[in-house]
Amino acid sequence: MRIAVTGATGLVGSHLTAELNARGHEVVALTRPRFVLGQPVAASLLRGCDALVHCAYDFQAFGWDEVRRSNVDGTAALLAAAAQAGVSRLAFVSTLSAFEGCRSVYGRGKLAVEALVRETGGVSLRPGLIYGDAQGRGMVGALTRALKAPVVPLFGNGQFPFYLCHVQDLARLLADVVVQPESWRGRVVAAAHPKPVLFRDLLNQLSQRELGRPLRALPVPVGLGMLLLKTAEGLGLRPGFRSDSLVGMVHFDPAPPFSPELATERQFRAFS
Repeated sequence: MRIAVTGATGLVGSHLTAELNARGHEVVALTRPRFVLGQPVAASLLRGCDALVHCAYDFQAFGWDEVRRSNVDGTAALLAAAAQAGVSRLAFVSTLSAFEGCRSVYGRGKLAVEALVRETGGVSLRPGLIYGDAQGRGMVGALTRALKAPVVPLFGNGQFPFYLCHVQDLARLLADVVVQPESWRGRVVAAAHPKPVLFRDLLNQLSQRELGRPLRALPVPVGLGMLLLKTAEGLGLRPGFRSDSLVGMVHFDPAPPFSPELATERQFRAFS
């Protein structure tokens, strides 16, 4: 198959590209400068493609108006170009932060895109916190680097659950989904190991593995943490950990849509 991948050089896209190439598929990498999410999309970019996997996300967008304009409207333009080019299979990389009633801007943006994808009959996978990238990209890589500080803030004493998703497991599932579309058509499925890990335990394991020492953390009340982050953002700063990320951490999905037939406990390895 000839499969277009947005964000093909990013965390998920690069691993998916390697997986598809290993299976003998041709990958059309939709990356800058010829594809920029939020800008007009030429149907010619997708002509001749059998499928599209949408991994790209504009993390520079800040606030709902920017997220809607760049990521939601940008995806609408992408899907319109795909339809014009005759692309019949679509998979979208969403997030477990997206669910009805979610409060984070990130989750709301992904949820809005899921609705667009559903209209085309495409499938949305909601990965948990992605880890396993050798280059240290993504949130887990950023957390690992932050642990090198003498002490790190631990919002809410770290009692928030995270579902972990190894990036290679996600790439394999995406490759399966996009080449076998009928049984997946229109679905939204959680993509992570179904047993959650508390944030504090996650940080402690990362600290033990990468630094050879237990976690050195300072508990910070959620309200104070939110105030500090919003103050920094109000001053025009762009901290590595946003207030919106804290919103998503505190207000998590109490019932992620794990699929029994997917057997996520076998599809996704447990974090260790």
